[in-house]
Amino acid sequence: MEARSERATLKSILFADLAQYSRLTAADELGTLDLVSQCFQLFQTHCEEFGAEFVKTTGDGVLILFDGVSNAIDYAIFMQDSLADLLDRRAFYSRFRIGLHIGEVHRRDGDVFGHAINVAARVQAMAESGGVCVTQDVYWAARNTGRWRFRFAGRPALKNMPEPLTLYNVVASNLADVPDNGHQRLISVIDGLGLYREDGEAIALRSPKAQALIGYLALSSNFQEVHDRLATLIWPERSPVAARRGSPRDSRPTPRCSESRRSNRSSR
Repeated sequence: MEARSERATLKSILFADLAQYSRLTAADELGTLDLVSQCFQLFQTHCEEFGAEFVKTTGDGVLILFDGVSNAIDYAIFMQDSLADLLDRRAFYSRFRIGLHIGEVHRRDGDVFGHAINVAARVQAMAESGGVCVTQDVYWAARNTGRWRFRFAGRPALKNMPEPLTLYNVVASNLADVPDNGHQRLISVIDGLGLYREDGEAIALRSPKAQALIGYLALSSNFQEVHDRLATLIWPERSPVAARRGSPRDSRPTPRCSESRRSNRSSR
């Protein structure tokens, strides 16, 4: 009998798993299995109030679907707080990682499939322990609500994904007024120079000199360089003196040199 597939539907997809699960089971297998079971029960208990569909467990994780983005983010943040309380009481020094993505979901024989499911699983692996990581699709859908704050998390090349994905970490509400301290990853020098705005939008740099300068500064220690070196990078075709002055007349002597020569001639 052929398996029947339903028409694909657009969903917000949540993947979560317990960080360092293998280490925990190696240290205390029965205790870890019991803890994970309690966590799964907690995930299921709160699904209804957030309009979530609990699809299945995945060994040490869960897959949950939502009709909208807002409920998915609210649920993820709420669950991280609830799970932290449970894990702290059991003295387990680990946290769940949660990833969110939006995409089409295909159903077949009670399970769900599709590229979007695979993306959500990869995003979850990039989340911080105890954190929530979302794709740019989720960010675009939720950024104008003002209910959450997002921090750019880079554009990593994820396993088996055709191209890098722009990711964001959801910042907890109690940290909304804490500055980012300049740790946003806005410059990438892997496989060529990439420059991005805080929201992950790529910035086009048409000037090869600007690309070279920004790439050099990104790789230099503490973003510090001497004036002479920077001038030479900006104007490599000019003499060092002309580069320091920012003058296009690299073949002419500086005024100081001219005055010195006139002085020498008059003394003769």
